[in-house]
Amino acid sequence: MVARGFDAIQIGEVMAIIMAGRVVAPTLWGWLADLRGDARLTMVASAACTLLAFVSVPFLSTFAALAVAMALFSVGLSGVIPQFEAHTLNHLGVQAERYGQVRLWGSVGFIAAVTGSGALFDFLPVLYLPWIVSTLLLCMLIGTCLTPVSAPVAQDSPQASMLSVVLEPRVLALLLVCFLVQASFGPYYVFFSVFLAELGYSAASIGALWALAVAAEIVVFVYAGRLLRRYSLTNLFRVAVGLCILRWIVTAELAANPLVLFAAQLTHMATFGLYHLVAVTLIHRFFTGPLQVRGQGLYSSLSFGAGGVAGSVLSGYAWQQFGASMTYYLAAAIAAAAFLITLLFMRASRTATKGAGIVEKN
Repeated sequence: MVARGFDAIQIGEVMAIIMAGRVVAPTLWGWLADLRGDARLTMVASAACTLLAFVSVPFLSTFAALAVAMALFSVGLSGVIPQFEAHTLNHLGVQAERYGQVRLWGSVGFIAAVTGSGALFDFLPVLYLPWIVSTLLLCMLIGTCLTPVSAPVAQDSPQASMLSVVLEPRVLALLLVCFLVQASFGPYYVFFSVFLAELGYSAASIGALWALAVAAEIVVFVYAGRLLRRYSLTNLFRVAVGLCILRWIVTAELAANPLVLFAAQLTHMATFGLYHLVAVTLIHRFFTGPLQVRGQGLYSSLSFGAGGVAGSVLSGYAWQQFGASMTYYLAAAIAAAAFLITLLFMRASRTATKGAGIVEKN
C-alpha cells in the first residue's frame, strides 16, 4: 500500500477492516452453510469472494474502493477456514486425532510463502504482489471445488439448538479462554518484530525466529495423534494456556538473550499448535450434527477475530503508555486469567475414539 501512495493512517484503517471481517464472517458463513445444508456451495462461494475481491486490487486507485475490496476479501477468506475445519473433522471420523497431520500443511505453506516471497521480491517490484496472491487464491478456489464434502455425523439423540449449546458452562468457558488466549497474542503479532529490532536483532534473525515458531507448531501437528490418544483434552489445553503465561513473561524479561528467546519461540508448538488443535477438537465435539460449521465459525470469530482485535488495540495503548516489557506482562496476565478459567470451569477427562469421532470419558 505504501507503493500505491497510501499513508500510515489509511493503511491502519484497511488493516482494521480486515480484522473486523474476521469477527463477523466466520459465524455468518457457518450459519449459511448449516442453514442450507449445502456445504459445497458456501465453501466455493467464500473462496470465490476472496479471489474476486483481491484480483480487483491492481485496478483500484482510490482508498474507498480498496477498503471495500479488502472488506470483501476478509469476509471471503475468513469463511473458508472454519468450513474446512468442520469438514476435515467429518472426513476423518473416528480418526479425528489425525487432524494435526492435515493442519500442518497450512504451517508449511506459511513458511514457503514467507521465505519464497522474501527471495522473490529481491528481484521483482512489490506491485507484482497482488497478481501472485491472486494466483494462489485461484488455486485455493480450484482446490475448494475439488474437495469432497461429507455430511455431518448423524446424532442418536435430538439435536440441541445453537444457543443452548453455547450457553453450556463448558462451552462458554472454552470460548472465553480462546478469546483471552488470542488477546494475549496481541503484542506478539503486532510488535514482536519491532521489539526485537529495538533490542538489536537483525532482520534476518527476526525472520528466522518467526520461522522457528511456525516450524515448532508443525512438530506438534505431526505428533498430535499420539497426544490426543494418550492425554486428556482439557489437560493438554491447560498445558498450552499455562505455557502462554511463561512465554510472555520470558519475552518481557529475557528477550535480549538469543538462547532464551530461541527457547521461548519453541513454545509456539504448544501455545498455538497444541492450543488450536485441542480447541477445534473440542468445538467439533460440542457442536454436533448440523451445528458443526457454525461452531467452528463461532470459535474463529471469537478467538482470531474478536480476540485478535482486542489484543491488537489493547497492546497498542499499552505499548505507548507503559513500554514493551509491561505490555508483555499484561499479555501474561490475560493468559493467566484464561488458565484460571480452565482450572475452574473445564473438567479434565480422558480421551478415546468411539463412534463417529473423539469423545471423552471419565
